[in-house]
Amino acid sequence: AAKARAAKAAAAAESAGDAETKDESKSSGAPPPPPAAGAAAAKTKSPRKVQTRLVAPVLRTLDLLLAAGVFDALQEPRSPFASEAVRLVRARVMRSDDAQRVMAGINVFLGLVPFDGDVREQALRALLDLLVHPFPKVRKLTSARLYERLLTHEDLFDEEKLDDALVLLTETPWDGDREAAFAPREQLHALLGVPMREERPRVGPQGGGKGAAGAGGDEHQHYSALVNEMGY
Repeated sequence: AAKARAAKAAAAAESAGDAETKDESKSSGAPPPPPAAGAAAAKTKSPRKVQTRLVAPVLRTLDLLLAAGVFDALQEPRSPFASEAVRLVRARVMRSDDAQRVMAGINVFLGLVPFDGDVREQALRALLDLLVHPFPKVRKLTSARLYERLLTHEDLFDEEKLDDALVLLTETPWDGDREAAFAPREQLHALLGVPMREERPRVGPQGGGKGAAGAGGDEHQHYSALVNEMGY
């Protein structure tokens, strides 16, 4: 009998607690959010989305730090920073259709040209690949910025070959037919001492994704944004 009375008392207490909780919820006037709301909030805070949104600002910051000489001491073999920077920036930029990201990436590659050894070669290769980007304005911008960088650091290159490279950069209509850009780009590889790869560079939006060439309207929209961003 004592156990039965204790069980009844416990049940009554639990019932009273539930009723009290419901009363508090009603008095606050704010019912608890449905489970779907929490799932939606978690989805909007996806690390991948946040990372993608921050790529262009991070690249612009990296460009400013390179220009200020903050990373000048991090030369190979002392530090792998510069080669890792080229690799990571290339992965984020070369096939992007985001105007701000592409421009910021070009500036980072240019900022890595003064670095020694393989880093310079990798940065130059990325810039030369951008000379055959599907978007004409990217090709034109890259050629103009690369011309300025080579003039600034002419002591890093063979004088005679550098003169020929500068002529190619200025006289080639980079914003014309894309196929016509491959031959002068190959010449620039030889003049700047950057070994050619056998396969064509995979640059610009490709495949069946949002920015792919087959996406029609999406490609036109992103290219228009790129042109506006560059001021043409």
